Amino acid sequence: MNNKIISYLFVLVSISMISCGTSTFQGDSRIDQYGEPSLDSQEQDGLTWFWGCDGSYSQEDTKLNGEGSFVVSRSLHGATLRFKGDSCLGSKVSRDIVFVVDVSNSMNYISNGNPASDPMVSGSCGRLQAVEKAVSSIISRKEDASFAILTFSDRVVDRSNKFFTSQKDLYQDLVSASGMSSVASILCNADGGTDYDLALKGAKNLFDYNARAGARHEIYFISDGEPWPDTATGEEVARSLRNEGTVIGTLMLAHLDDSVLKNKIASTNSSGGKLHANVSKVENLTSALSSLINTDIVKAEIQYRSLSGNEWKRVDVSDKISGSSYDFVTPIKFTPRDYPSGMEVVYTYWDVDGNNVVLRGQVSWKD
Repeated sequence: MNNKIISYLFVLVSISMISCGTSTFQGDSRIDQYGEPSLDSQEQDGLTWFWGCDGSYSQEDTKLNGEGSFVVSRSLHGATLRFKGDSCLGSKVSRDIVFVVDVSNSMNYISNGNPASDPMVSGSCGRLQAVEKAVSSIISRKEDASFAILTFSDRVVDRSNKFFTSQKDLYQDLVSASGMSSVASILCNADGGTDYDLALKGAKNLFDYNARAGARHEIYFISDGEPWPDTATGEEVARSLRNEGTVIGTLMLAHLDDSVLKNKIASTNSSGGKLHANVSKVENLTSALSSLINTDIVKAEIQYRSLSGNEWKRVDVSDKISGSSYDFVTPIKFTPRDYPSGMEVVYTYWDVDGNNVVLRGQVSWKD
């Protein structure tokens, strides 16, 4: 097959703002954050489509004409398309984060025939490991973030006195306030019921009396059971928190119904999804919490179709995003034989604050 010349015409379609939480962005100012996109024709397995917010992905061998079209000479029979780059988000906000951790009886003891959800083993447990990883990952990213911890059963058991920016200070305060010997004995505790209502009220009090002005309030709520007593759902408190702009992510160590956590407590993003994870095994809790707390993009989707057709093909790529960066191969095959009139590709994503960005490109063929 003879080489073809591909002209890639890039159009920024829209940056639409959807109000959510306390975050506000100016649409026009965000357009300036986009550097020139580029196509790399040297990939052995196909083409790489770079989205660079600062233009850092420009390639010396990329030919960019005055109209903003890319011209790449290559045989494209069956070539795949790889997406690589960074999603262009608004300015990072300050984050005040409360980890609300269930220490009810079922975490360490057999309950209703079900095995213990997260018993202490060798001085640690899944809840402790998950919180440690989440805190350290945010600190390593040099984000402006502070942290507090609250544990609960049928009451608020232990809680931070305020927010801290270091893991060491966070743990020292918690141990000092509790009178326990270690942070493991606090987060790996297991006794009593599961009162969502008191737990969320305790988290709200931490924000009311200790949060920084202008910081985004975030709660990450870990439990292994339905609320008990069954009237202690925390639904009204959660609604009040969300209305005030608090982001609530929930995780269920699953062997019970998670409908209250998912549908009544967790925040909803602009695409209709929930900031929620159902974790069947405690060894997966760390990755699940890290995914919730570190992902700026809550949904991402690729759509593509022939320029002469009406039917879109869709691929959900939300799980390909890490923070705001991505690098993945799509199922799209760029070939003049299969798409003789050319192709249209749309990349859409929503960030955690509900902001929606749509980018659209067209591929046309020239002999």
